[in-house]
Amino acid sequence: MGQVTLSVTHINGESVGLSWEMGGSPDYDSVGLLRAQTVGQPTYPENLKLVVGKEITSYEDSWVESEATYTYRVCLLLNGSPVVYSNVLSVTVPPAPPVMEIELSGLLRWYSGGLRLVPLWPSHCPV
Repeated sequence: MGQVTLSVTHINGESVGLSWEMGGSPDYDSVGLLRAQTVGQPTYPENLKLVVGKEITSYEDSWVESEATYTYRVCLLLNGSPVVYSNVLSVTVPPAPPVMEIELSGLLRWYSGGLRLVPLWPSHCPV
């Protein structure tokens, strides 16, 4: 048969990164990613989020809410039926980083991504 192991690659306030690895030689033609916002094991097909080809071994779930808890599991599918399930992972998404904007004397503007120069004159005026 075979097995599949699910791992979290990263968690931030905007996404959860997942990867899976096959052990043995399971016979399958696609992979189903299961996600639930409940405690316990996500089930197929009720909690099916997406199906990908067998060559795909990772996914970034960017459809998450800050401070929500999700339970993930993958299943290997053969002709649309599950043949092997992975371990179950429960992930709590941390709060999203705050977006900050500070303007200094109308010349510099600081964003959470860095400083930007803000012109003091309209773009149609000669310098």
